[in-house]
Amino acid sequence: VLESFQKELPGFPIVVHGSSAVPTHIIHQINSCGGTMKNAIGLADESVREAVNYTICKVNIDTDLRLAVTGAIRQLFRDDSAEFEPMVYMGHAREAVSKMVQHKNMVLNGVEKARLFNDSQRQEAGGKRQECNGVVLPL
Repeated sequence: VLESFQKELPGFPIVVHGSSAVPTHIIHQINSCGGTMKNAIGLADESVREAVNYTICKVNIDTDLRLAVTGAIRQLFRDDSAEFEPMVYMGHAREAVSKMVQHKNMVLNGVEKARLFNDSQRQEAGGKRQECNGVVLPL
């Protein structure tokens, strides 16, 4: 479908909704810590990786991020039921989200895409550094 769409409208930006993988290891983590997520499925990383080779400009993966948060917090509360400090359990959640974002950057080739974007921005700016509200933006 994406291939034919790209042929008909080359360069037209596409937003892909529902691109979360819903990793089975996180579903297992949630369920083993008291959750009851049944029949949760998502898109395989390979499918999303292939799709971003087209004119995809945005990929929505919020469900994977929410699952990472839920799994981390549930596990902490299961392992330490006396914990009540938000800075502690949110720290675990933040770490889980960070790992998921790193993984998604690899899947989506985000580092390379950011480099290409920065290169084009640098060319448009004539090689000069850009500012936004007095903050110098990295190029």
